[in-house]
Amino acid sequence: MTVWDGIDECYVPGEDIAIDPSVVLHTDADAAIDPVTYEVIRSSLWNINAEAGEIIQRVSGSPIAQYAHDLNTVLLTEDAEYLYTGPYNLNLSVVVDLVVKWILEFRSTDPGIREGDIFLSNDPFVGASHVTDTVMCMPLFVDGKLFAWAASTFHQYDMGGTAAGGYSPDARNRFEEADPIPPVRIVEGDGEVRRDLLEWYLRKSRTPHLLELDFRSQIAGCNYSRARILSLVESYGAGTVKAAMRKILDDGERAFARRLEAIPAGRWSARGYVESALPGDRDVYTTMLNVTKSDGQLVFDQEGTSAQAGVLSISYAAWRAGIMPPLVRLMCDDTMYALGGALRRLRFEPLAGSLFCASHPAATGNPGIGICQAGSLATAALSRLLSTVDDDRQDVFAVAGTSIYPISALAGVDQSGNYFGTIHMEPMAGGLGAFGDSDGEDTGGTVYDALALAPNVEYSEQYFPILFLYRRELPDSGGAGRFRGGNSGVFAYMPHRADAIEHYTATSGMAVPTSLGLWGGHPGATNRDLVRRGTDVEAVLASGRIPQALSELSGETEIIPPKERNIMQVPGDVWEVRWAAGGGFGDPLEREPAAVLRDVLGERVTVEEALRSYGVVVDGEAVDEAATAERRSELLERRLAGRHGDRPAAPSGEKVV
Repeated sequence: MTVWDGIDECYVPGEDIAIDPSVVLHTDADAAIDPVTYEVIRSSLWNINAEAGEIIQRVSGSPIAQYAHDLNTVLLTEDAEYLYTGPYNLNLSVVVDLVVKWILEFRSTDPGIREGDIFLSNDPFVGASHVTDTVMCMPLFVDGKLFAWAASTFHQYDMGGTAAGGYSPDARNRFEEADPIPPVRIVEGDGEVRRDLLEWYLRKSRTPHLLELDFRSQIAGCNYSRARILSLVESYGAGTVKAAMRKILDDGERAFARRLEAIPAGRWSARGYVESALPGDRDVYTTMLNVTKSDGQLVFDQEGTSAQAGVLSISYAAWRAGIMPPLVRLMCDDTMYALGGALRRLRFEPLAGSLFCASHPAATGNPGIGICQAGSLATAALSRLLSTVDDDRQDVFAVAGTSIYPISALAGVDQSGNYFGTIHMEPMAGGLGAFGDSDGEDTGGTVYDALALAPNVEYSEQYFPILFLYRRELPDSGGAGRFRGGNSGVFAYMPHRADAIEHYTATSGMAVPTSLGLWGGHPGATNRDLVRRGTDVEAVLASGRIPQALSELSGETEIIPPKERNIMQVPGDVWEVRWAAGGGFGDPLEREPAAVLRDVLGERVTVEEALRSYGVVVDGEAVDEAATAERRSELLERRLAGRHGDRPAAPSGEKVV
């Protein structure tokens, strides 16, 4: 029998959690609440949680918070049902209930749970997305009873381990990554930080000063939420506030149940592949997500997924974290991220030892692969499921770009002798997948962060010793379809006043497309890293020209594999990153030729791609209708004959690309 306690296997809470009698839950709620008071309290709770996120951003000052929004805030009930999660990175916030339930189950006796406590954890086997995401949870008490929880989770620059930034490309187990910390009480009931634990926490990091600033910002966020919620209780009474909390959950469940009623019973599956578990590995691994609708609920399982391998593996918490954002966008986007009600109608059935639910001591520090892949498959499966419902058919969408985050990290010492390290945040501008009635937005963001932004180029050049040559949208990258997937982007840079920059990659989606199309739509372009060695870039810049492509520079181009360490970039080398684009929707041959022409004239699609994938012949600024009809007929005949057009030659060599 599998024991899901967060030790040898991931933590999966049971239906009932044993809580020490010393922790008394506040469960009393008024029998009824008037509509006006309910709306005031409901909106107040939403604003409190959103404002806590703003406080974290302002106190930390971290570009990770400001641009990547790699944080989120959460309010939960006394027994860890979601009230609200914030509008930031949903991948981070939808795991917090697992951490709180683990604290209730395993910390309520020793050391206990008291007013003013704050617990900290980054343990993926308990509930963190991965080891560089720190969860901090604060219990809120009213009249000596546990009333609610305020929490946040925040991606850190560095938590230690063998790779700067935490994304090790070659970790064979968790002992070669940053240390996971099971929930520990780091702030005592009197509000005092345990200095010994804080110093232990900071000692692990290459950037302890930044880590402490982020730590303090999360405390500030928790304290803000606590003060505001207790003020609500003082104004309206504990029973009234608790009645509003109950109604938020019950209304959310009823709304989700109504959506489920329109869906026929059945099972929908999506399959995808990820490559290269470790450097030099040329294998491709299967990932599966299956969703079954029956008995008024949705059941998600992993049957058919490969066994855990190298750095591809994630925890149960991370798998669930990948599923929830597309589910929210497709089925709960009108609930203001009040997810607790919907979660009552969801069941998750993990498979111990799989890529999507690794067993200890697997490496789980690369969630940009597994979480994103789970989210991509969930998008595909849920969109197919909802395509059975007339009212929802136009609102489904293909898999969005940045479908696997292209972790391309850089580190080193800058011109002032200071250590630096980061990952690129430009891929937050992912191309959205095409919808059932419209194109995906070019570089429009991500499914898991409604506020996604790419950082300013000037910011990156200010903080790191690099100089950008270009950053632009990439024509033809969006998947072809009746409705086109959103294009992604590409950027390139050179070292600036640095002797060398060390790179490592820890990604997938280079050899196999991961932005799946829907109902005949083509997948979006893949991730790709290149470096052009020994270029004449300095001379080109000195001549007054800024190169806009690697082909405009001298030198040799090296294709970077998805898992690699210690790749050095020296002056004269130019590094280029491309991220995955959105998938298309429907048959490309059904796209209106006028829409293809608009894309060609807008430089979103090239003339060659219009001919190759859409069968549209563009002549100058017009469509050649006769030639287009002939070309489309030819492409249809090829399909019927089992031929799908000319394929590009595969690159040669030892590396997966």
